[in-house]
Amino acid sequence: MAVDNLNDINKLECRDKDYSVSVSGIAGLSIRIYPNGKKEYYLRYAHPHIDGKRPRMMLGKVEDISLYEAKYKAETILSTVAQGSDPKAIHKKEQVNKYAHLKNATFSEITQAWRDHKTSSRYHSKSRKRAFSDSTLKFWDLCLGYICVEIGDLRMNDITSEMILSVCEAIQNNENQATFVGASTRLYTEKVFSFAVARGLCDRNVAIDTRGELAPASSGNHLPAITKPDQFATLLNDMSNFKGASKTTLEAMNLLPYVFVRSIDLRSMRWQDIDWDHKLWEFSPTKGEGRELMSCRLGSLKGEGGIALSCTTSNSSN
Repeated sequence: MAVDNLNDINKLECRDKDYSVSVSGIAGLSIRIYPNGKKEYYLRYAHPHIDGKRPRMMLGKVEDISLYEAKYKAETILSTVAQGSDPKAIHKKEQVNKYAHLKNATFSEITQAWRDHKTSSRYHSKSRKRAFSDSTLKFWDLCLGYICVEIGDLRMNDITSEMILSVCEAIQNNENQATFVGASTRLYTEKVFSFAVARGLCDRNVAIDTRGELAPASSGNHLPAITKPDQFATLLNDMSNFKGASKTTLEAMNLLPYVFVRSIDLRSMRWQDIDWDHKLWEFSPTKGEGRELMSCRLGSLKGEGGIALSCTTSNSSN
């Protein structure tokens, strides 16, 4: 018995054990029928280098590909065998390196592949890490964006350490003295190259040669915190009189010194988190997101000196 058309396939019945029925017209092509009703196309072929060995390849499920497509796939595989190549070995190589299509890709294309890999759910399930925050992703895009603008259209093997260093030095030497951004740009560029080298997409990681050639990330100008009461009073007064922002921004800016939370927590404040009757704001700090029982409670206590604020944080690890 051999299958000639779709009607023949539909007539194939399930049995207690799986069995195969050949497909006419293509030597080695058959349909495997399983007790649960599943039907799959298989092709057996003579190995081009090992006498007597007949590997088997699954071409697809009957409901996913047509009989015509199965025959076309089988003919393509047999043509590969006739040329002396083992199609199963080729398929395994492609599965091992899913980035093979990026062999001659540009830096921008490799950067996107690196970013997708780092943010994929599969990556995090293996490392058991939490997903990267939006601010981290934006910083990646900022740093690597500088590189992509200058050399993003070049292929990986055409990029030199001098090119990378030139871009990073330009970032550190701009009017903002962005030493941290320049150093981070170099670091992320090295990570992209490392990703590419590990997958055979370029010959070597030229970004490694730029190590130690930039100003350290911590060498920029820092603004010390104001600790003297009179200076702090001046700051509060200047903030109160400042008008160069939207009404919402000004109100948030002047509320911040009274609650002592991170700006991201203030910007993420929700009405449902506020208990107006008890004058209490309870929320989960962004920095502790994902930790069990991590919360912050801010409440007002009326006293002779006006309003005082208290903050308590609970953590299951304590």
